[in-house]
Amino acid sequence: MRISNLSLDLCLYPQRHDTLVHYSLYTSEAYLGDIMANLTSFGAFIDDLENYDGAIRLNLSVPETNTGGFETWFNHATDGVGRIYRDV
Repeated sequence: MRISNLSLDLCLYPQRHDTLVHYSLYTSEAYLGDIMANLTSFGAFIDDLENYDGAIRLNLSVPETNTGGFETWFNHATDGVGRIYRDV
């Protein structure tokens, strides 16, 4: 039997139906472990991570439905030291 058109149901990766919001996070390397451990609870996708001698810039995408409280959580997780920018 020959399959001429693969169905999307056979796709190995889940389809995203939610709009993604892009964030740039700036923080100290000391907070990186706590941040990375909790990003999955928001369904975040890491796009880029750069280290500048202990200062971390993290670019990520978060489904819009999961952004409620995300900025508050980040400020709490970094003790108010980190900076967060929402890309429009």
